Amino acid sequence: MRILIFIISIILIQGCLPEPLEVDNIPPLKKQPVITTVNFDGTFLNLIVTQNFTVESRVSNDNIDSLIESLLIEDLEITITTDEQQFLLTEYVDGIYFNPEIPGKPGNEYKLSFPDPYTSDTVKANSILMEKISFSELETSLLYTEFDTLLNIEYTINDPLGKNFYMINVQRVTSDYYLLKSPYVELIEDNTDSSEHIISSSFIIPFEDFASEDTILVSLSNIEKNYFDYLKQKDSQRLILIDELSEPINYNSNVINGLGFFTLFQPDIELIRLE
Repeated sequence: MRILIFIISIILIQGCLPEPLEVDNIPPLKKQPVITTVNFDGTFLNLIVTQNFTVESRVSNDNIDSLIESLLIEDLEITITTDEQQFLLTEYVDGIYFNPEIPGKPGNEYKLSFPDPYTSDTVKANSILMEKISFSELETSLLYTEFDTLLNIEYTINDPLGKNFYMINVQRVTSDYYLLKSPYVELIEDNTDSSEHIISSSFIIPFEDFASEDTILVSLSNIEKNYFDYLKQKDSQRLILIDELSEPINYNSNVINGLGFFTLFQPDIELIRLE
């Protein structure tokens, strides 16, 4: 599990690295911690803390690993408070924190807090652990075009009462389960006017060439509205030069005195071999 979390952290951070461009007159960067959470069923709170960076920090692909290692922030005293209990996170890989003793209770609020290593401020964020929602049906098929072989995802979700927001992630993995590239993210907002409370739809993943016998990881997560809005904003600005780890663009973060997003959910994860 430690190796898997570290690999995912590399993928997440790599996805935020802007391409190298000639840029002049970049203002001095205010150093800030960036929060990323990696959630699995059973280990719902894995926290990655990195330093933000500018476009000038971008390096060649050969040196990406060394850049990422330099961005990870070590030796932080991070606490999580829930149900009037406080838990100290353990740094089990450089810049990646976890505590298996934290109870995962859907509907509970979890409060994150740690001293900013660059200032005298306290970095804070709150999140509610969302109820786990699983796929009722999930099917995949390959679509052959003149140029590419695309992947079609068909799904059905039994949608609970109330307004709900979902995220489906799709990633290709190798035979030893190494994740390739950043995930394709499909965001879903339910229709509260529907009396059936069943969501059934499909989507095609663009700009990716799949093949039979590829292994893909498909996950469904029930997420908070503020995280849904954050992801929508990122998607609408995906072609902008600088990502949330950089300046001057800031997304609607829920982190006080920091960047990124603190969010908790329990994904339903499916591994599929394409035919």
